[in-house]
Amino acid sequence: MNAKRGSARLLHLLLPLLLAGCLTTPSPPPNRLLVPENFLAPAATEELFGTWVNPELRPPTFYPKLINHPWGLTEMFGSLADEIYDWRGTSTIVEKWTDAEGYVWYREFVRCSLKNFYSGHGFYLDRISPDGKTLECIYGNLAWPDGSEMDPATNGTYAKYRRQ
Repeated sequence: MNAKRGSARLLHLLLPLLLAGCLTTPSPPPNRLLVPENFLAPAATEELFGTWVNPELRPPTFYPKLINHPWGLTEMFGSLADEIYDWRGTSTIVEKWTDAEGYVWYREFVRCSLKNFYSGHGFYLDRISPDGKTLECIYGNLAWPDGSEMDPATNGTYAKYRRQ
């Protein structure tokens, strides 16, 4: 009988400690560790995603068909009929905004390869028309270009596509 009393007494002493331990367990850290401040986590429905075409563009500078997948893969094709890419890269959208005229802008960092041969990276600035049917883009090798550089007459990196 003394053993039962000893066990009950020990349980009465330990139970508050066990419960206190459960109540004071720290909560997980805030999402700042998982998603840094100002980091854009794109939605699967971003305006940039989809197939864009311009039959007047010619490789190797520009490609007539561009597909931006929601999971961060970008592919460019040598012709509108091609099903196998010529150029493939990973795209990280780092910023998105809408201007006063309704254009949606993106800054993308793209690492790319040409037929699986590493060929570099680019800083893309994209502008999508308010109706979502036109994509204009320019790029830089060292930094993101400024929106004022989105001019086909003066910028050799300018390309324009329509949504397919």
